[in-house]
Amino acid sequence: MIETTPSATSMFHRAFSQKLETDDRSPIVTFELPISGDSYGILLPNVGFWIQLIATVVVGGVFLSIISLAMHTFVVERRNTATAYLVGWGAVVPACILGPISILEFLDIRNLMLRFIIGCILPPITVYKCISTMYGTNPKEVEKSKKIFALFISSSQEIVFDPRTDEAAKATFSEVFSHLVKFLQYMMLNGIYFSWISAYEFHPFGVVAARDGYISSPSNIICLRQLANNFSIALLYQLLLTFFGEGLVAISSILTGLRFRKMMENPVFTSASPSDFWGQKWNLVIHENLKRGVYKPVRKRFSRNVAMVSSFVASGIFHEWILLGK
Repeated sequence: MIETTPSATSMFHRAFSQKLETDDRSPIVTFELPISGDSYGILLPNVGFWIQLIATVVVGGVFLSIISLAMHTFVVERRNTATAYLVGWGAVVPACILGPISILEFLDIRNLMLRFIIGCILPPITVYKCISTMYGTNPKEVEKSKKIFALFISSSQEIVFDPRTDEAAKATFSEVFSHLVKFLQYMMLNGIYFSWISAYEFHPFGVVAARDGYISSPSNIICLRQLANNFSIALLYQLLLTFFGEGLVAISSILTGLRFRKMMENPVFTSASPSDFWGQKWNLVIHENLKRGVYKPVRKRFSRNVAMVSSFVASGIFHEWILLGK
């Protein structure tokens, strides 16, 4: 009898055999709050989900490594030539959009969170990086070597460079440990906060009067109850993005030994102005990619106002893509 070694493809199919379309976990402990009498339970993490999440990161990394090789060979080394633009717009950009969709179908990934990561987040960020590469608006440090360029393309997080040497900064043990601790802290905090807010169907301060599913008057939009609900949702998104951001920074530093920039800087509680909120603290990954992939290329040929409007439209398309994916 001849034993055969499972191929990488079959291993990935096996990893995604559990579809995780519903959460069928049972609480290991249940308890009631003494005042309200509400019943709560504690669930253990789903090991299958975390295995699939790691496999998703690996698949995405391999795909983006291939993209980075094509971009460096045909775009970086041939910048400002017809070949660079033809390959960039004609091959790489379509591949950035269609590739992740093909991965979802090939591996039959059905979990909404995993589909969101691969199908909604990966394509636009890679497209922005492809455009910034074509038009020469990447940080000069990322194109000094194929290795750093591959890390720049394949990582969703921003690499930190030493301003004195222009080399990628090394991550210290204390920095990596700090990100891991914050990751675990935010995992527990998200579990508590999500359980609380979802129990009220994401309207913890009550439902505002609506007609046919829509808020019926402007006064209901700016009332304290609706503003409080909006704040609670903004806080939920901040907690979720910070949780995933800390995890991505930690795993990226462990795998590469390099330092990466945080995704969030506590924007809900520390922002001094709307521009500080959106430009300096909220989802810095999207902000930087929009700036390099849309604003700067447009600004090279048009006015500042045109570049700003283009960035705003691109941001709108990005979020519509997310809604379409959901």
